[in-house]
Amino acid sequence: MGLSIPFLPSRIRASALLHGSHADFVINAYLALQRQWPDEGGFAHYMHALGELGARRTDILREIANSPGSKQCGVIFVDDLSSEYDFQPEDHDSHRLIETSLTLRLARTATDVEQLRLAVSRLTAGELAQAVEGLVQAQLSHQAVLESRLNAMAAPEGAGPSKVVPIHEADEPEGTVSALKAEVAELRLEVERLRAYATVELKRQVADYVNALSSATQPQPAAARASSARDVKPGRAHIHAVERTSRSGT
Repeated sequence: MGLSIPFLPSRIRASALLHGSHADFVINAYLALQRQWPDEGGFAHYMHALGELGARRTDILREIANSPGSKQCGVIFVDDLSSEYDFQPEDHDSHRLIETSLTLRLARTATDVEQLRLAVSRLTAGELAQAVEGLVQAQLSHQAVLESRLNAMAAPEGAGPSKVVPIHEADEPEGTVSALKAEVAELRLEVERLRAYATVELKRQVADYVNALSSATQPQPAAARASSARDVKPGRAHIHAVERTSRSGT
């Protein structure tokens, strides 16, 4: 039987989120209560609290559950732990960790892939070109600075402000000028490459990436899973572990 893609739960028990490493705990707490991957600042904050400050997982879990982001998501948080309970390493349940992590992370990944697919389908070549316009403008600004430096170096000593002289018309008082001219030429080529890349190649690569992600989250026939068992990638190892556990228990 193929693997069905789970949905992010609308109701979660505190006891289901305590297991695994500190990183597992923080990631699963965010996915379950805020329905998103932890942001960099939040992840670093809670990892520091757990590792350096010795904070209790139950306290952090209640803090995240009571945050505005969690309240906005509307997930029902069932606090089935006593106020005195403090999770210990010996309380870790690997089976429960795999089950919870698989449900939360696969559901969030499937949602991300679908949103990305929808966004890419709406993109046009013009919009992609606009997306990299900032890079192009930065390159052009750098080019203008180099041309200004070249003009200043080419001007006679003691001369007042002079009109802007195109690079190809400037004298070369020293080898530095030649080096700067070569850099400007390279920048011009890079700007043209960026524009060409934004109009065609970028959209194709993004579409290929989205399709690959989508395929990775789709159920596989039993025969296909068996034939690729020896080449399972780390991202699907948990899935096969859960399937084997489920079959052995029936």
